[in-house]
Amino acid sequence: MAISVRTDPLRNFKFRVSINQPNISGIATLGFASVSGLSVQNEMIAYREGGWNTSPHKMVGQSDFAPLSLSRGIMPNQAQLWDWQSYIYYFQMGDGKLDATNSTAYRCDIQIDVFDHPITRNVSPDNPGPVKLRYKVFNAWPGAFAVNDLDATSNALLINQMTIHHEGFSIDYL
Repeated sequence: MAISVRTDPLRNFKFRVSINQPNISGIATLGFASVSGLSVQNEMIAYREGGWNTSPHKMVGQSDFAPLSLSRGIMPNQAQLWDWQSYIYYFQMGDGKLDATNSTAYRCDIQIDVFDHPITRNVSPDNPGPVKLRYKVFNAWPGAFAVNDLDATSNALLINQMTIHHEGFSIDYL
């Protein structure tokens, strides 16, 4: 039996982001135009050893994960990203409405599914096709919230950008 081998890389435009934050209603189903920043940097520690004077040994130090950046067009009645940012602010102020006993209530996991590109039958927003790659981002929380400039001389879209800090990610190649 011959095994089919994929010869084309995955495309980067067919994906879905699911933010699993139970304290913010509707945040799991938001659509995003772009996701960037999935990367990890491993620290290098130079170690000099007596008798080995030509170059240092190189050891692995801590790993650091870059923040994610999520971008989307601003839609009326979809304030979930602002609500998540505000949740942290009110949590730190000690607002009585929030769960002050849970110091990680603002953190959550994020899942990013990348779908196969080939045009197939029965593909819809509810069924975008088979997932071929899955990123799982752990203990994520908003680091920055930004909106692009208002400009009466242009006709550009109003874009919302959120920078998200996290404690690592995994990749499932499906």
